[in-house]
Amino acid sequence: MNDAWNYTQRSESLRGYIDIGETIETYANKPGYPLITITRNYNSSTIEISQERFYLSFNSTRIAASGWWIPLNLVSNSQKQSNISKFGSIWLSPEDKKISIKVNIDPMDWVICDIDKTGYYRVNYDMNNWNILIMHLDSEGFNGINRITRATLIDDAFNLARGGYVHYKIPFQLGNYLKYETEYEPWLAAVRSFNFLNQILQDLPVVRNSLQVIQVPQYYEISEYFRLVIEPIYQLLNFHGIEEDQFRVNLLRNLILTTACELKNADCLKTTTTIFRNWILNSSKGVEPNLKSIVYCEGIRTGNSEEWEEVFKRFLKVDLHIEKELLMKGLGCTTNATLINKLALELFNIK
Repeated sequence: MNDAWNYTQRSESLRGYIDIGETIETYANKPGYPLITITRNYNSSTIEISQERFYLSFNSTRIAASGWWIPLNLVSNSQKQSNISKFGSIWLSPEDKKISIKVNIDPMDWVICDIDKTGYYRVNYDMNNWNILIMHLDSEGFNGINRITRATLIDDAFNLARGGYVHYKIPFQLGNYLKYETEYEPWLAAVRSFNFLNQILQDLPVVRNSLQVIQVPQYYEISEYFRLVIEPIYQLLNFHGIEEDQFRVNLLRNLILTTACELKNADCLKTTTTIFRNWILNSSKGVEPNLKSIVYCEGIRTGNSEEWEEVFKRFLKVDLHIEKELLMKGLGCTTNATLINKLALELFNIK
């Protein structure tokens, strides 16, 4: 393995020759992964870049340790091509806890590190740069930042807040732009983050109330906030044109419809319930394949025990593996503990 590295694995950069084998070693033999912090001096046109280990929980014990070999690039709104825009044009060594570079960037421009999400690290910014990014995304020119980068910004912001590195107002204000978003990756990042917050806060009203004052005063609950930002994309996609749509559109539709129903969107619940009950009454009225996971789950979640039993019978009879798995997952959406136990006994062949 080491011989293979010795022949070809060296990369020239602004820091001279970087041994790729040594670079990989810093990731393979060290716990965790890096957090890069970009701090701009808007008067002197310098940027300070620092590295530390990222901790997902702010209660974690912080252990002092050496850093990583980290390849970076920096892109601004008006300078997408420059001597620092190519990935690996800037490097941090394990000994570099902090470096400072001179840049020629307009103070009003946003700066993004690792814009194509090539590196294995999270990125934090100074508050002013976050605010510039928030304003840019919440405008008609938001798609000037590519969809992968938009997804990364959302994912990083929520996880940085979770780890205590930034205030939760940053990811929530950043997420306001989602009312314009029509791509799958940013919505996937947002839904995962909101699902996590809803899960940990649903039984913690005191903590939930503490998040009400996040400079978004009209949103009194996280679920209400998300219902508002998801409404435009829900109305755009809805339950129509499913068979004709492309694969990525159907991925996004499935994600949005599932989330809308979980957020108790009235139209979503009414539509899925109608489709489900028509199918219960007449099994020949098949459910559109791209809707099955949503319809089965929401139909079971909002249905009664008789409907659950009917779906259970169909689950036992069906031979097609994919359909059996969809029915099983749907049956698991019930909140009835007795029915969950019955399903578990069947799955584990306990008689």
